[in-house]
This record gives sequence, structure tokens and C-alpha cells, in this order.
Amino acid sequence: MRFHSPGIPQSIEKSPNLLRGLEIIKKINLDGMELEFVRNVFIKKENTEEVKKTCENLELTLTVHAPYFINLATTDKKKLEDSINRIVHSAEIGFLCGAKSCCFHPGYYGKLSKSETFKKIFDAMLEIDRKLAEKKVKINIAPETMGKQSQFGSFEELISMCTELNTAKKNEQISFYPCIDFSHLYARDGKTNGYEKFREIFVKYEDAFGKNGLNNMHVHLQGIEFGEKGEKNHLILDESDIKYKDVLKLLKEFNANGYLVCESPNIEIDTLRLKEEYMKL
Repeated sequence: MRFHSPGIPQSIEKSPNLLRGLEIIKKINLDGMELEFVRNVFIKKENTEEVKKTCENLELTLTVHAPYFINLATTDKKKLEDSINRIVHSAEIGFLCGAKSCCFHPGYYGKLSKSETFKKIFDAMLEIDRKLAEKKVKINIAPETMGKQSQFGSFEELISMCTELNTAKKNEQISFYPCIDFSHLYARDGKTNGYEKFREIFVKYEDAFGKNGLNNMHVHLQGIEFGEKGEKNHLILDESDIKYKDVLKLLKEFNANGYLVCESPNIEIDTLRLKEEYMKL
């Protein structure tokens, strides 16, 4: 597993700068960065080659988080088109920078049933597949498991959707794998925590995607605060009772490869902590 900072490290000496942030990541012994396009895709196409070469020179890897302003289940045609285009743009810029996986929040149930929501998002994902094929983009597309009960994105929903998409897709250059946010899974039901529960996730993931899936895992893991309706806030690891060490043990046991992003408020501190704990196993 490669451990990615969620954006530019807080320890950067001066004003935030992506290239300097990558140098800091290398200096503190992390493995890469998740490009946080959460508000906008801030990298212009003409600058992607410089980002890619910087990562290659520093031996760093990248993943992408697409903007928050996405709802593939919306009934508003303009909002749906904008959501699709935001994912496509994020994936394209990420690919040009050398990123291997692009995650995003898929959408909300709203007034739709769960099956209706599934169908709308599935159709939107096929359109994303079509657009990325036209652009010859090669990157894994990773809808994220979500922590609020109002959001589409249970583990079971995404396992089923990604399995069907990998059969139905036209673009052989991409694959669909869920981005598994273990903290969101815990927040969603208040029960998915600890070795046995997390192991069930790994077993189902391996059954669905095999070794290819295990070699391309995109994982989020951080502290979490939640209530009756699910996720409230991300927390630093010490402020939460999530059994994060059990996730690390299972990554080792299943010989998983890929990328782990710690979306903790203290960014690189908890990410480094996870890497250090992982390296001890």
C-alpha cells in the first residue's frame, strides 16, 4: 500500500503550492498525494506534464478526489450533466498528471427509491465511461462508500454497481472499483468496526474483484464522528474509536496493494501514523 496525503501538507513552509507540497511529502516519507479537487479542478491541462514529471522524479504516486458538487441521482438535467462533466474533467486531469484512481461521492437518494437511485447513477456512470473512452483516459473510477444514510453509497450498493459496470463498460482502459472509506462504513450503520466486521468487507471485495481488485484498492481511513443519521465530521485518529489498526492488519493479510488516504484534519500527521503502524506489521 502507498500512503497518500489528502492534499498539500499543513507543514509546508509558505503559501500552499502543489509542487512544493509534493517535495514535502517526499521529505516526510509519505508515498504520494490525493489531489483534492473538492471545490474545483485547480490544475490546468498545460501544467499537468510538470506535475507528472515531478512525481516521477520524486517517485510519488497520485490519486484524485473529484469535486463535492456532484449528484448523479439528481432529476435536474443540467445538474446531472454538470456532475458527469466534473467527474470526467477530474479523471482526465488526474490521468494527465499520472494519477491511477479517481474517487467521488456518487449522489443522494432524495425522493427516489434505492433501486431508482441505483439505475440513475448506473446510467450516469456509463456516460462517464463513454466520455472517458473518447478522451482515451486510463484511470480507475472509484465511487466512494458514504457515511450518511441519505447518500447512495453503501458497500453492497457499490460492490453490485461496480461489478455490473465492469461488465457493461465500453472503455477497456478503465475499471470500476469502490473507494472503500472504512470510517464512512462505520458511521453509516454504527456497527462496521473491528477485525471481524472489516474482514467481511475484504472477503466480499475479493470475491467481487479478485486479485485485480486487491491490487488496485483505493482506501480512505480516519477518525469519524457520527449520529443516528450517520456521519457528522472527520476526526483525528485519537478522537475516534475506529479500529484502524485492524484495517491495516487486513490490508497485509489480503496482500492488498493500492492507495490509502487518511482524510484526517491533521492531514500528514495521521497519514504518517498509519504508514508507521502498517510498516510494523
